[in-house]
Amino acid sequence: MKEDINVTNVAPEADVLERSVLFIVQLIKKNLKKIFFAGFLGGVLSFAGSYLLPKKYTSKAEILPEYKESRFSGFSSLANLAGIDMANTSESDAIRPDLYPNILLSTPTILYLLNQPVQTVNKEKFASFLAYLEKANEKKTVYSGISTALKQASILNFNKDEVTLIKSIKSSITTNFDKKTGIIYISVEMRDPVVAAEILSYSIQYLKDFVSDYRSNKKHDQSVFIKSRVDEATAQLKNAEYALQRYRDNNRNVIMNVAKIEEQKLQSNYMHAQSLRNDLLNQLEKTVLAEKQGQPIIQVLEPPVISTIKSSPSRIIFAIAGAFLVGLITVIVLAIKNNN
Repeated sequence: MKEDINVTNVAPEADVLERSVLFIVQLIKKNLKKIFFAGFLGGVLSFAGSYLLPKKYTSKAEILPEYKESRFSGFSSLANLAGIDMANTSESDAIRPDLYPNILLSTPTILYLLNQPVQTVNKEKFASFLAYLEKANEKKTVYSGISTALKQASILNFNKDEVTLIKSIKSSITTNFDKKTGIIYISVEMRDPVVAAEILSYSIQYLKDFVSDYRSNKKHDQSVFIKSRVDEATAQLKNAEYALQRYRDNNRNVIMNVAKIEEQKLQSNYMHAQSLRNDLLNQLEKTVLAEKQGQPIIQVLEPPVISTIKSSPSRIIFAIAGAFLVGLITVIVLAIKNNN
């Protein structure tokens, strides 16, 4: 039989919301045992069901990026207020540390990780992380699109399974940049604790290489240009020296003023070519030095550690969530029955 909830004590002028709240409160009071029992049963079932989910382990690391700041950085804000654009007055990092998390979660990073060898906690070795995932996948899916992308394809073309796999790996990587301390926190969650630590280590290494390459490439073109000029100046110097020595060999006993003028001209050309080559060598040395000095340094504060404690599933959270959800459903069902 349906249980009638008494709402006659509600004032006629009470609004709909107030009547609804009073109805729910009285419904819960009248069926408290039923709701409690349903919630308890839901919590027990959720707790037991959590054992069916695979265990996952999290490896964490902390890194501290050091980067060259602009020498005018202290005055940049004042200059902006004054309407002065100081963007080109000094050199600053092309990639800010707060963008490092975006690099770690990019598709090229995931492709790099998929191509790295891994070893499980049971000492089982795989030629690549992709091979490990293919074996762990019960569907035995062959990720042909990813295999093509690993061969440096310029355009990426993935099917639905491959897109799902990439998204899954991205979701297992968590990054956070603390603006106050400048520390970047990175964590990787995997079913295998050793694989999680290895993938985290590979991620940090990729970040180091990516930022360093990006930074050094800013001056690489300039270095290549100056080096080509050095080669030209070296060839010009050799030609000038050969012309001078050949002239001297052919005019050893000549004392005419015309011959001396010609020798002075060749000597001047040789000195000019030598001076030009030395200047270019100095410029090349400075460019190479600036290229090395401009490379950012990423210091690992806390290296990846193989976890011995699972990070998920949290059975307590599952039990609480299950109890709340089943209890809520029970209240809704009772409310529908008593409204009919």
